[in-house]
Amino acid sequence: MKPRSRFVGAIVILVLASGCVGAVPSSSGVTEPSASASTPMTAPPTPSASLDLAATLKQFKTFSDWQTAARWDVFLGANGAAESSFHFFEPGFGEAQATGSFVVDSTGSGTAVSFDGPATLDSGATADPVFGAPVSSASNAPASLRFSLTLDAAGTNSQVEIWLGSSDLTASSLGNPPAADSIVASYCAALINGDWGTVYDLTIPSKLTREQFIAQIASRGDPGTFVSVVPVGSVSYSAQGYPMARVTLSVTYRSPAGATQTASTLAGFVWTSGAWRLLSTQDATASPTPSLAT
Repeated sequence: MKPRSRFVGAIVILVLASGCVGAVPSSSGVTEPSASASTPMTAPPTPSASLDLAATLKQFKTFSDWQTAARWDVFLGANGAAESSFHFFEPGFGEAQATGSFVVDSTGSGTAVSFDGPATLDSGATADPVFGAPVSSASNAPASLRFSLTLDAAGTNSQVEIWLGSSDLTASSLGNPPAADSIVASYCAALINGDWGTVYDLTIPSKLTREQFIAQIASRGDPGTFVSVVPVGSVSYSAQGYPMARVTLSVTYRSPAGATQTASTLAGFVWTSGAWRLLSTQDATASPTPSLAT
């Protein structure tokens, strides 16, 4: 993203110091998808005996349980053939993976998938600090896994129960985290007040300390002021393996010289470690129109 004016640069200055402008790679290399990724997924046809499950399930996303931070996905070969695969990860448990022939049944409300057989378990796998994706410890050990998984007809929700050794875990993608309106309001207020410490607190983890972040903002000289920062419309939500919230903000900025500009900024938030955190900002204005303060 190339700022078209000092105004746009001022909007993104709050995240420049923590490296969160635009598409943001996490420590594991995962990149937050563009805003277009929140477009609802096209629903596959209702499962039936003649359905090409391989083609259908390729459309299914990675599912997550926002309460336990569990993540899982399943891919089925034709009719549950040997190339089927299943991954499940939960912090503290690790990452389990199984490949083989899965039992697939069509139900009145979707698809049921089950498996009982050999697998691998990386008990030392940890969660990426931003998106929660598994980070392998390269210590896979053989294990015996049994799981029972259901997918709704639209492919938008899943529930799973797995048994591995003495572990019996359940997870569900149903439900959503608390609304993000509170952090949006806090973020807007922090910008207006020039409270960079709060901006840091509301942002995803950074390599900079809070003090370093504030100092880097101060080192840029007088940034001007944010006169008004207000949401335009409601917050939208999506989940591609991790809950996301996005909102367009109308931002009015006054430069140190007294000129003002109003533009739109798309702010993205991710649910991580039990809270919403600012992930990225993106200029959403086709052509910001400057105006002079009166």
